[in-house]
Amino acid sequence: INGIDIKYLSQNEISDLVAPCFQDFLKPNFKLREAVGFSKTNDIDKDLKVLKNLEDVQFDTSDKNILGQQLGTMFEQGIDLSIGNWQKVAMARTTFSDCNILIFDEPLAAVDISSEYQFLEYLNGRKDTDITIVISHRMLGMGLFDTVVLLEKGKIVEMGTHQELVSLGKKYAQLYQAQQLS
Repeated sequence: INGIDIKYLSQNEISDLVAPCFQDFLKPNFKLREAVGFSKTNDIDKDLKVLKNLEDVQFDTSDKNILGQQLGTMFEQGIDLSIGNWQKVAMARTTFSDCNILIFDEPLAAVDISSEYQFLEYLNGRKDTDITIVISHRMLGMGLFDTVVLLEKGKIVEMGTHQELVSLGKKYAQLYQAQQLS
């Protein structure tokens, strides 16, 4: 990682490089600023950075007071977001961390197709500085990534670019074609 053999890195050093966004993400009853920023507390008050990360995941930031909005219904003034917006907050928290290895496990299951594709394009724009792993059953946007790995029962069955795998006409191509028809 970054030119250093991983065996020479401590668990903490590795953890500082990796930011995950899980399929079952946290929905903290925090103010929006804190819900995004707690992944990197040193920067939690950098409103422009918080807003940029929210905008990068297509979260509506048009309300000028949005960062101070209390999330969750645990508090009197709190609002409950749609599941898609909660997912966007989780994705913004991951990118806000400034880690160089980003792992997204089904991060886009509850967001609309337009937001999904725009977010994948955003991740693609970071590929020169970050390692991004996207675990997904949906193949929209896979052509944006350098390498696509198809796993079956925990084993790699196909690996290559999206175009290479579609051209092979094997399992990946069949799955891709099935998704195009649905």
